[in-house]
Amino acid sequence: MKRYYLIKICFSGFVSDNVQFINIETLETQRRKKLGQRVAYYFLKDCLENVRIPYWD
Repeated sequence: MKRYYLIKICFSGFVSDNVQFINIETLETQRRKKLGQRVAYYFLKDCLENVRIPYWD
């Protein structure tokens, strides 16, 4: 969040067994700031710590 505005969201839109399907959305004005890399890093870290398989296409 930046000044109380949500600028990036990462969520699992679908779960099957231990596979987590990942979605990352960013406000258009906040793109190209490597925010997606940060969000993806923490999502992947959580998946690995909880024995889940991340998946996105």
